[in-house]
Amino acid sequence: MNKKNNKNTKKKEIDCISNTVLKKINNKTLKIIFQSFGFKYEIPSHTNYLFDVRFLPNPYWEEKLKKLNGLNEEVIKFIEKQKKFNVFIKKTKKYISYLINISKKNKYELIIISFGCTGGQHRSVYIVEKLCNLFKKKGYNIVKIHNSLLNKK
Repeated sequence: MNKKNNKNTKKKEIDCISNTVLKKINNKTLKIIFQSFGFKYEIPSHTNYLFDVRFLPNPYWEEKLKKLNGLNEEVIKFIEKQKKFNVFIKKTKKYISYLINISKKNKYELIIISFGCTGGQHRSVYIVEKLCNLFKKKGYNIVKIHNSLLNKK
């Protein structure tokens, strides 16, 4: 199978997963999907808001972190050490809160917020984890999808 067909197959699988998730949470309250992805693969087609987090140092270039992902404690510590990370989370949380309020006023039922880094394994994964936890604590209907980690299986 060539690369293009492989990409299309993976994209269809991810779209199918997204549709399944949406069916499971199908009610009239606002649903927020946070998803991570790798730019080296493809930007997810169902994206309302896109954040590029490649400005953060890449754990991939640290030999002991290369094969890990943003769910591993060592990677989390590496990312959280970055001053830029904390500033980004604070400002992004505020911006997403603003977007949620607008979406509620407009009676939207779904917003999809995507975070991308080079391979979609480290930075974007942890940022999605962090933001999902912050917004779940506020009582929002949250779903998370790690596209590049799904591709690894």
